[in-house]
Amino acid sequence: MTMLGIAELKRLAADPSPQARADMVAKLARDFDDDTFTATEIEIAHAIFRLLVKDTAVIVREALAAALRANPWVPRDIALTLVNDVEMVAVPFLAMSPAITQDDLLEVICRQKSPAKMRAIARRPLVLKPVVDALIEHGDDGVAKALAENPMAVFTDNAFGRLLDRFGGAEGINEALGLRIDLPTKILDRELTAVSDHVRDRLIAHHKDGDHRLMAMILATQERATLDLAGTFSPEGRAALISQLRHAGKLTPSLLLRSVCLGHLTFFEGAIAQLGDYLPAKLAILLREQSGIAAVCRRAGFSDRAIPIVGSALRAARELEAEGRNLPADVFSRRVVERVITECDSIGDGFDVRDLEFLLARAEQLART
Repeated sequence: MTMLGIAELKRLAADPSPQARADMVAKLARDFDDDTFTATEIEIAHAIFRLLVKDTAVIVREALAAALRANPWVPRDIALTLVNDVEMVAVPFLAMSPAITQDDLLEVICRQKSPAKMRAIARRPLVLKPVVDALIEHGDDGVAKALAENPMAVFTDNAFGRLLDRFGGAEGINEALGLRIDLPTKILDRELTAVSDHVRDRLIAHHKDGDHRLMAMILATQERATLDLAGTFSPEGRAALISQLRHAGKLTPSLLLRSVCLGHLTFFEGAIAQLGDYLPAKLAILLREQSGIAAVCRRAGFSDRAIPIVGSALRAARELEAEGRNLPADVFSRRVVERVITECDSIGDGFDVRDLEFLLARAEQLART
């Protein structure tokens, strides 16, 4: 295959506009990618690329970068010129070119500090540890999110921690991390407890009720934070978070009961589905009847004495949802608890019906007896 035919050269001579030159670049690069050039043709192609990479029209250089971005045989001087060009030219090339070395990427990150270029690097088909570390240190929250979303970005535990240090409060970061299958348990724990760290300090400073009550209050705060976090996730993100919690041993009956009482029914159903390995259609059928609820709850780790509480709470939560009112979480939980108390005589009398923590504590007590 020839590089450019006589017809193409005539068209270029008749119309030397930037668009015509860009079209010529695309054709030449496509032919170059076919790996059918002779040694002489390769030399000629390189010479043409070296002229075009200095073209004053951005559209021409942009076309060259896009056309050569997947080619591993781009000469080093041309590759470096492209990555150091303006963002419109450099970004598509940086995003995937195999002709760029790790040192080249680090040079772009540390010296140019361009957010657009760093986002492109963060989305590359493979991002090795030194590049991940540099992107976390020099990038913005958009770079961090792109990096967290890239399953082929290689993180160390320290890199995960550093990313949370710098960008844990940025939108989308927690969900992006929650989707990663390589997320260490300690980082997941940190994500779930970050919201409640200041509460922990206040509890320790102001409460003298003993370790057991203090830890119960801390657990309650952490579980609420977990459910609040799950509520911001997409269905896929929520499923990944549930999987992480399961593998970390944190998908507990306490968390599941709290999810129902606070109106997080999609979380409850997703957790039950994973714990019991149920298909959604089958689970929906099982959760319609008390016998089915009992079966899935046993499989999820609830004791027989705690199952009626779960069933009653589930019915109450569904009835409240069906009413179509957007109740605040504390009001929703209070209504659920009131209905559960009415149905479950075994729970007992003489306590404040607003206290969801009492209901959960009572459920856990029944589960242990």
